[in-house]
Amino acid sequence: MNTVEQRSIIPGPRGRFLVGNRYDYERDRAGFLLGCQQRYGDVFRFDADTVVALDPELTHEVFTDTNTRFVELRTGSSTEVLARQAGPWMLMRRRSGRGLGRGMLISHAQRMDEGFISGFRAAAGRELDSLEFAQMLCGGAAAEFCFFDGGGEVAYKNGMWHRLVLAGNEQDERIPRWLPTVQRRRRDAVGRDSFDQLVRYVAARMSQPRPDNNRDVVDMVLDPQSGPPLSATEAARVIRIALSTAYGVPGAALVWIMRELALRPEMMAKVRTESTGLPHAIGSADPHLLPYTLAVVRELLRVYPPIWLVGRYAAAATSLGGWTLRRGERVLLSPYLIHRDHRWWRDPGQVRPERWMDTQHPCKPNMYIPFGGGPRVCLGARISLLQLTIATARLAEGYDIELVNAATAAAAHNVLLVPAGLRARLIPRAHSGAARTVTAAVVRDRGVIGAGQVDVTT
Repeated sequence: MNTVEQRSIIPGPRGRFLVGNRYDYERDRAGFLLGCQQRYGDVFRFDADTVVALDPELTHEVFTDTNTRFVELRTGSSTEVLARQAGPWMLMRRRSGRGLGRGMLISHAQRMDEGFISGFRAAAGRELDSLEFAQMLCGGAAAEFCFFDGGGEVAYKNGMWHRLVLAGNEQDERIPRWLPTVQRRRRDAVGRDSFDQLVRYVAARMSQPRPDNNRDVVDMVLDPQSGPPLSATEAARVIRIALSTAYGVPGAALVWIMRELALRPEMMAKVRTESTGLPHAIGSADPHLLPYTLAVVRELLRVYPPIWLVGRYAAAATSLGGWTLRRGERVLLSPYLIHRDHRWWRDPGQVRPERWMDTQHPCKPNMYIPFGGGPRVCLGARISLLQLTIATARLAEGYDIELVNAATAAAAHNVLLVPAGLRARLIPRAHSGAARTVTAAVVRDRGVIGAGQVDVTT
């Protein structure tokens, strides 16, 4: 056997009779992949149509070649199909690059902060489904960014569709795609209805130019200086992409931030102290003016990247790291496992925001990928960091966080990585007494967990 033939046979577990590796994977998704990596190396076969690549350089290669050698959805290999799939994404990138100015960011930061203040206040004292609350809060911020007037029913319906898509993506992992389940039919119906509403909204906005200091994503997409004019339908497709990139990931990240602030009193105290600089950071739309808070956000995106597993499909027969891939074969990449690999990070199992404040960068290029990588890094990365930094500082400034079930809300490696079923209360500091400090998260079902007892490696 020659070298090429040997490299075409990718090693991997044989799996169980009839069910292959799916049974063991579903029992412990991250643990199964980590065990395979330790046994077979950074590239291994999951099943006949799926390869896992956990090498940072290969991950970067796939991200870089997305929309050329690799695509995000399983499609035919015709140029027309690939162009139709990639077109709205690339158009959004071009127009956002030209239209996303400092004035627009500052205006958004101010409106976003007002939304966080009112959202936290409205939720205070109630027991919350933390994920639902965080996604609603971040979804509202995304709507304010896309639609200066909030979008009303348009934003609500599109938010509902995004929630159904996230739930449906998890279902699609377990149920054949050709089966028309009730959930899929509902998702498709809401998707069509919400998109039609968005098209009508955009069409109405085409005849209503706004002042420069009130610009939103709709203005940015419709701006004639950004490129050739678009129809209402074309613009709606682009705007929907902006909404989707700013919905699920920031919400999942904010849940982990709430959890870790509650469990780590020293971290909460440092963020709270730094929150005095919020007005300046908001007025400049610059999260770097809250350096420790931004470091907390970056660190928790490292330890708990919401998109923990990413899939791409080979658009045509190709190779990756010397291994041969067939057209249509799926490649799975894991920011979660790369972020926790001792080869690339010092003490990867520890939550240590200070690593982001050192003069030396904490990792080599391509090792930190919570938003993807390469030239097509997530469109919402810049906005998400701004949103999460402001939300974290505003939360620490005004509230203590009481966790109801932290001991049983384990990390769930679904489509998004979240602490499953985490419930919490926001306790206004004004009601807590001047002498009160945050010392631990109250866990109703198993007593009190101190910060020193939290093991992020589990």
